[in-house]
Amino acid sequence: MLVTTGSPQSASHGDGEEGRVICGALYPFFDRQSLQEVINQSNESRTRLSLVAKAKWAFQISSAMAIVHSSGQCHMDLKPSNMLLNNDDDVVVIDWEQCGASPFFLAPEGNGLWDVEIVANSETGEVQGAEPTMAYRKFTGPLPDGCGTWPRRNIFPLWQRECPRALEAAEVYSVGRSLWAIFEQSDDVWVYESGHSEAKAVLWTHGSDSVPEAWKDFASRCMGLDPNKRPTFEQGERFWWQEWKQFEGNTK
Repeated sequence: MLVTTGSPQSASHGDGEEGRVICGALYPFFDRQSLQEVINQSNESRTRLSLVAKAKWAFQISSAMAIVHSSGQCHMDLKPSNMLLNNDDDVVVIDWEQCGASPFFLAPEGNGLWDVEIVANSETGEVQGAEPTMAYRKFTGPLPDGCGTWPRRNIFPLWQRECPRALEAAEVYSVGRSLWAIFEQSDDVWVYESGHSEAKAVLWTHGSDSVPEAWKDFASRCMGLDPNKRPTFEQGERFWWQEWKQFEGNTK
């Protein structure tokens, strides 16, 4: 790979490489590894990550995604292994290719088998603007050959244009499952076969006994089967900010 501070076109090339340019981006190196690896290491040492840290990460994830969705963008593959920690113990979300998703963390309606539309209010005949009601219907067209990718039909770009609220609700679900994995300190034992997750069920166990019930209730709401009833990222940002600051103050 050629690394240069000047124009790539003006940099020296090896034999047979004239006119070739590598396009890409350079990112900082984080030696703390991913949040999933931090969880795995904590489990190996039989320790529990602090509640202050978990609340902080929940806030940072929700805040980051609130900004992303307010700009009309998305991630698609949110999970603890796609979240790094820097030297300040802050979450840095990575892996923005938007070309596939992990079945265990993907919202059920995001599997490519559903279309969505905003439905009109039955009483006024007007579309509900502030909190749109989303109606899902089965996709009846042919599914493309995914060549092993999941989902086979990527509806995220379509919903990004036509129904941003459905896109946000799908990613809220992924964050909810990520928070469950963080609070439970669940090992990365997801097994995928034919595009379906065979991982452990999402149940609150003794692994999260120290986690406040309000936290688990909010994460469960994020994982609700009805996308219309899931909170928004802005609501999550406000909730986790209050919880983080409250626990941070209690530990001082």
